[in-house]
Amino acid sequence: MHTASSEKLRERKEDIIPLTYNFLNKFNERYHENKVISEECLNLLIHYSWPGNVRQLENLIERLVLISDSVILMSDLPEMITENVEQVTQIDLPTSLDKALDETKRILIRKSYQTYKSSRKVAKDLSISQTKASALIREYCGDLMNK
Repeated sequence: MHTASSEKLRERKEDIIPLTYNFLNKFNERYHENKVISEECLNLLIHYSWPGNVRQLENLIERLVLISDSVILMSDLPEMITENVEQVTQIDLPTSLDKALDETKRILIRKSYQTYKSSRKVAKDLSISQTKASALIREYCGDLMNK
């Protein structure tokens, strides 16, 4: 996944959910865990006014995987997040795993394609085959092609 590590996370709210799941999978695998994150916790992460970059979220998720029970709850979050959340409104999270995965795939493909503009580079960026990258670009980036 390509991320501009110097870009503030609060300027990239649409990336918080896919990044959170990406880091959750990474650290679950690294530490041989199977943690999941609650919808309420995700909602807080989205509405937190992140002072740092993507690495701040990555470090938080690693810590949460290490300290939380099987489900990461709002109570597991550090006070700096729970006390400094913008007005929280309910967000529409995908209602099924397939929808969540499809939305995450769409976001990753579109962001990579906007950055690299070639299926070969998207394939390398996302560690997938060029054939798969081409198919996903056609599926998710039709409106971005030939711009």
